[in-house]
Amino acid sequence: FEHQNFNAVDFINRVLPDERALAGVDKMIAKLRARVKLVDAEIMGALRAQHGSEARARDDFEVIVSGIDALAERATETERKAAATEANVREICADIVRLDRAKNHLTNSITTLRRLSMFVSGMEQLELFALRRQYGDAANLLQAASQLATHFEGYSQIPKIAELQEKYRGVKNQLRAAVFDDFHTTWLPHVMDGDAAAQKKLRDACLVVNALEPSVREELVGNLTNRELTNYASVFSAHESGDFLGRIARRYDWITRQLQSKESMWAVFPAHWRVPQLLSVSLCKLTRAQLAEALDARGPHDVQKLLHAMHVTIEFEMELDERFGTGAGVEDDELEGDSASASMLRQKLERAEREKQTENLRGGRVLPMDSAAEAAATFMFRGSVGSCFEDHLADYVALERRQLFEQINESIRNETWQGDETNPRILASATSVFLNIKKVFKRCSNLTRGKTLFAVHQVFVHVLIAYAKALNERIDVAALNATDARRPEAQRAAEIKCICLIVNTAEYCNETVGPLGDSMVKSLEDNFKEKVDMMDVEDAFSTTLSEALNKLIGVVEAKSNLVSGMLRVNWGALDVVGDQSEYVDTFERAIAHAMPVLRASVSDIHHTFFCEKLASSIAPKLYIAVFKCKRFSEIGGQQLLLDMHAVKAVLLSLPAIAAAGTDVTAEPSAPPMSYAKMIAREMGKVEALVKTILSPNDGLAETFKALLPMTANATDFKAICLLKGMKPNEISEPPFGLFASVGAPASSKPLEDLPNVPNRPKAPRMDNVTAKMSGMFKQGTKQ
Repeated sequence: FEHQNFNAVDFINRVLPDERALAGVDKMIAKLRARVKLVDAEIMGALRAQHGSEARARDDFEVIVSGIDALAERATETERKAAATEANVREICADIVRLDRAKNHLTNSITTLRRLSMFVSGMEQLELFALRRQYGDAANLLQAASQLATHFEGYSQIPKIAELQEKYRGVKNQLRAAVFDDFHTTWLPHVMDGDAAAQKKLRDACLVVNALEPSVREELVGNLTNRELTNYASVFSAHESGDFLGRIARRYDWITRQLQSKESMWAVFPAHWRVPQLLSVSLCKLTRAQLAEALDARGPHDVQKLLHAMHVTIEFEMELDERFGTGAGVEDDELEGDSASASMLRQKLERAEREKQTENLRGGRVLPMDSAAEAAATFMFRGSVGSCFEDHLADYVALERRQLFEQINESIRNETWQGDETNPRILASATSVFLNIKKVFKRCSNLTRGKTLFAVHQVFVHVLIAYAKALNERIDVAALNATDARRPEAQRAAEIKCICLIVNTAEYCNETVGPLGDSMVKSLEDNFKEKVDMMDVEDAFSTTLSEALNKLIGVVEAKSNLVSGMLRVNWGALDVVGDQSEYVDTFERAIAHAMPVLRASVSDIHHTFFCEKLASSIAPKLYIAVFKCKRFSEIGGQQLLLDMHAVKAVLLSLPAIAAAGTDVTAEPSAPPMSYAKMIAREMGKVEALVKTILSPNDGLAETFKALLPMTANATDFKAICLLKGMKPNEISEPPFGLFASVGAPASSKPLEDLPNVPNRPKAPRMDNVTAKMSGMFKQGTKQ
């Protein structure tokens, strides 16, 4: 009933859905009337309650209004008191700030007065220590006085402070003068060795120098170093008479003696000053300058003396590196590869960084004292003197070049061309060449790693290319001897083996050249690394390898006489089909003699390459040779087809024959699938051509087109008609468009280097061969 969308009709229909429900209408009406009375009673009760609450609400409202007024008065009073409190707090804070500022000023004043008192008393003591040269006490007090003087720099306008500052500077100058005087009079071998007190005094003096300005330390070390350099220059100079290279060891012995005999003198200096190292660096620079001047002024120089001087210099530099702990520690070639540890790689990086940092020192630029000592700690003495020889090693490079070429010529002269004793698959001269190159490389890399080593690398390139050319010349000689029928078969087989050994040698050299170039890159300085290029050498040996394999193929073809033997046969005069022809037997014998030698001498990959190239060279020549024959009879064509089957069988058995080392009569194993497909493709063209010649004249053009669809053309068709014995007027034109869009005719291609061949005698008779060939031809034409 309370719903906003109440519908009386819907309500009645829901309560009284059908006629049977009408029986309860009276009861329903009674319930509704009772409900109405209940609602009326609730309404009357609500009206009575509302009438009494209005008076109570009015009273409550008046109470609330009076409470709000009282609260507003309290808020105003609180605000007033808060303002008064804030004013009081501000006054208190201002008093606190003033008192705190006064406290700080008072504290600073007390501290300053105490420091002033310490400064005054310290200066009095420092003057006394300076007067008595008590360097140990003065050093400790000087550090504190230095800090106090720095503190009072802002009070210099005060006369007393200015006086103290002036007195401080005077004491420092007094101490400096005293230290320099004591070093001048006491730092002498005969004084230091016998007076322990003098050593202690100078050690304490070094503490005073540490407390003074860095320029004092630099001046002191510079004076002492200049004294030693003056002594060195009085003994050695760039204008020595006579053999200065032969006396170069005296220089290094003098420096070593100075370092060893004056150890008690070097011990007075703090370790972080590194005075002996700085002196050694200066002596090395002076020595290098004098030697460079002498080398430039005189010349040419004897190579052996120059190399001896370099060896002595390198030994001296390595001794200095070992003495001062600045050696390389780990060579570059030991830091390469997967086995290099993290510490080794870190050493290499640190070494490169040290070389970069000390390059300025090696160039002579003056560094601050601390920086100079730090640079000396990481200075690499290797090359600090020996680099002066770099521009004078052209004669050494020429000597190495001359010796390498002489060794190559001697190796070629002494070469047996039968394999090395340690490695019978390559030539002994190759081992000798790379052994000599390794010796020269090691010898030169121990001397220098700059432009001289790069020049030697270029010599290696020329030497290896010359060796490749010598191998090429020997290939030509061996190929000529192997095809000379006047020579014994054993000698011809030895020449074939020689070519096989050259194949292996060229491959060995090509594989060795790469690591040689990598070693050269590792050894050279950074500005020469990118210039290393072994591509010309690799190309030279690759050319030699390819030339040797091609010569092998040519030798085997020449010994087989396959094509020339086929052209010698008078195919039109044969009247019976016999066994395979004599030229096929010759081809089999040549293969049987050559392949075992070749297989035993070359690697698998080169053997496979040889078999593929030999087969791919023979088949096209046979195809062209068929067109060079005069005329074919029916019997002659069948005999040729039989011969081509035999040649195909021999070519298929090449890998198996060579692998087993047997003759062609042995049962061959299955050839590789790709090789068999190539043989079937190439020899299938020859067989298809012969089958075309054997086909009837009627429909000859269509047969030619069907059997040789990729090569059929009108010119070859006419040549086939002539081979069949047809006269020119009997040859009909092929149907229009039958041979359109095909390649050049094979009948017009030349066969090079083929001798004039006479007619071959008739072949012996063999029963059932004719019937066998007829069945083979019919089966082939159906396919």
